[in-house]
Amino acid sequence: MKTDVVIIGCGSTGKTTSAWLTLQGKSVTLCDAERFAPDMDAIRQQGGILLRGRAGSTGKALPSCMTTDFQKALAASRRVLICVPDYRQEEIAGRCAPHLTPEHCVLIVPGNLGSLIFRRVLKDAGCTDLPCLAEMSDNLWACRTTGNCEVLAALPLPPKRVAALPASDTGRVVAAFEDLFALVPGTNILETTLNSPNVLTHLAGTIPNASAVEKSNGQFAFFRDGLSPAVLRCIAAVEQERNAVLDALGLHRYGGSAALCEALMNGDVPPGFELFLTLDGPGDLKHRYVTEDAACGMALLVSLAEICGTNVPVSRALLTMASCINEDDYMTRGRTLKNMGLSGLGASELMKRLG
Repeated sequence: MKTDVVIIGCGSTGKTTSAWLTLQGKSVTLCDAERFAPDMDAIRQQGGILLRGRAGSTGKALPSCMTTDFQKALAASRRVLICVPDYRQEEIAGRCAPHLTPEHCVLIVPGNLGSLIFRRVLKDAGCTDLPCLAEMSDNLWACRTTGNCEVLAALPLPPKRVAALPASDTGRVVAAFEDLFALVPGTNILETTLNSPNVLTHLAGTIPNASAVEKSNGQFAFFRDGLSPAVLRCIAAVEQERNAVLDALGLHRYGGSAALCEALMNGDVPPGFELFLTLDGPGDLKHRYVTEDAACGMALLVSLAEICGTNVPVSRALLTMASCINEDDYMTRGRTLKNMGLSGLGASELMKRLG
């Protein structure tokens, strides 16, 4: 069965995207590992995924195909969206490896340098003709699973920045998905990763709120409960440090988060952001706001600052505190240049390697 796109990932992002595209009249194959078969059975029994919120389209939508067979899924379309958390990217790359061809265009949402993970796994599996690999700067949606076969998208879908590995393939990615999403080319995967708003807000917002998060019994909602002048100063400091690293590398800034967070704290909620304030999380300090954004975004920022000769004391301190709180070493195991196979390169050499 041929469909317009394959979405791999049966979590909130994958289900939201599947429902939204189906409501747009697109045919979708939704695929994930065997342990997600009960979720797919429930969607069939309920007659689809119920999409609520501000995505622009709402209602119940049933994907054209749902399967745990990766070979079948990847034969359905040459356009592939990978919508899984960072800790699943290596698993998914391994499942996809035998079935990807140079004709496939794989867009990882969100990226977090996942294209480097895919490239390594594919090469280790003996693949010589690689598919087009690309990353989105942040997630497609601010979304949550809110019930059985039910998802909430808190905001509409703006144009999204993407970059390919190598960056010379970015135009191919934008063209491949142009009838599905409005995509804007980024310079390279470092630029798109560092421009994710999660790098600026999640760790800088969670660590100062650690006590409140632990006492919330899982009911903490950061944009409702966690904004204060002290937290805003942390977010603004990380934003300044992130900007300094981007500037040192000659990369672009897409925007910041401090101004929006200040407006939300002061009750100046932009139109359409009302649902955004209610999004739950982090419910505990093992939440992805800490584990994912420390290991991916903040570890990369600190790693890049070292080769740029840029001082990032607040980002480094937050990374150290997160490691202490969770008894983990995010700098040692995170997505640093060393761990991503890019150590020993100067800034200009690094840009050439990713180009």
